[in-house]
Amino acid sequence: MIFSAEAVDYSTLSVPEIKKLMEERFSKKEAYNLVYLWDKIRADELNKISIELIAPTKGKRILEIGCGLGGSAPLITECKEFIGTDLSEIAMSQANTAFGDKPNFRFLPMDAMDLKFDDGQFDIVLAREVIEHLPEPQKAIREAFRVLKPNGLFLVTSPNRDSLHLRVNRMLGHADFKCCYDHIREYAFKEAEEMLTKEGFAIRDTRGIFLLPYWGIPDIDLYVRHLTDSDPEMIELLRKLGKRVGAEYAFQYAILCVKPGAGK
Repeated sequence: MIFSAEAVDYSTLSVPEIKKLMEERFSKKEAYNLVYLWDKIRADELNKISIELIAPTKGKRILEIGCGLGGSAPLITECKEFIGTDLSEIAMSQANTAFGDKPNFRFLPMDAMDLKFDDGQFDIVLAREVIEHLPEPQKAIREAFRVLKPNGLFLVTSPNRDSLHLRVNRMLGHADFKCCYDHIREYAFKEAEEMLTKEGFAIRDTRGIFLLPYWGIPDIDLYVRHLTDSDPEMIELLRKLGKRVGAEYAFQYAILCVKPGAGK
């Protein structure tokens, strides 16, 4: 996650324009590289929490929307079926090549806001780091609800627009900023909860991922960034603090919700 003020403003682009830029990035293998130690540890923490929340996966039909080069595929060892989707056809081709040896794993180019599946097909739907990339995330949430079976699980993770660092930034009189230039809009934890419950989901569990108190704040970030980017002791502290402060104040949140239904 690297903020670039000079990058294209994705919020001004149409879906075909976004897809074109994604195809260019994936073809050049420039998409979502982890540059700093903190981002690698954050990604590991996100993976760990995601699998903990959706377990067990044995015998389950799983859909992951916006999975990029494979998403959760390397993390899931047992399931009945895993389907990954992404707007980028190049990413889906690369994912099929990378995970072609895993039985019942396949990847299809598809818009998360218009899923080409029948109602009630899946036990688990994943949207990890997705809603902030979508022009209309409410449509994707509605689609996830539709394709889930009753009592099916939906996991959403996203950067938190009300993370502690952005709260401090506002209190100092600075404008909000996004943590990555290709995000259309980032949502506060409470906003994400409201979007989910609006479509009928019930919140089952939430987790906080990382705490970055001063990340990106003018005149402060400059003096601490070398520690929060690359110092192993500081990064481990921030990882632990993210779990302790929870989803409302952490840098990122994970929300596990369920589609209500009869029975278990």
